[in-house]
Amino acid sequence: ALAAGAEAVLPEHYRRDLRARAERLTGQGVPEALARRMAGLVNLYAAGDVIGLAGAHGRGVVDAGAAYYAIGTRFRLGRLRAACEALDAGSHWQKLAAGALVEEIDGHQLALVDRVLAAAAGIAPGAAVNGWLAAHAAAITQAEAILGELWATPVTELAQVAVASRHLRALTQATGGLARATPSG
Repeated sequence: ALAAGAEAVLPEHYRRDLRARAERLTGQGVPEALARRMAGLVNLYAAGDVIGLAGAHGRGVVDAGAAYYAIGTRFRLGRLRAACEALDAGSHWQKLAAGALVEEIDGHQLALVDRVLAAAAGIAPGAAVNGWLAAHAAAITQAEAILGELWATPVTELAQVAVASRHLRALTQATGGLARATPSG
């Protein structure tokens, strides 16, 4: 259901990326339907988390996915993960640290979406996200200040991602206490 309905709830920049990926594949001779399906796999990396959120909150997976993608977009979490993965982590320990930070960011996104869905039972995903953002405007403004500063310069150090992760953790805690166990785990 998520694979079939994801394109309808993906933010526009995700849909543009999906089309570009599919076009590259069709340019290499892959049939269009298969190319679109293959291109969409990247957007399903968090399918397990989305399915867990849907079950935990009595939502359809497409609704949970819409909230998941909206929160990721709002805080540019995909961009943060990509920046972390692109860093030149030369040593074994730096590679482990980069991987750990990506996992932390994934956890922050899961926790934030959990907060959104818990606060808005039965409300459409877009309205749920907007209501949650409005209800926590002060905490969100603080987190977005540091994230905005991060995006104003190139991300060249793991320390930058670590600081961003710390602010995302603070946002999660400010909007609902300590993160509870994840719905999928």
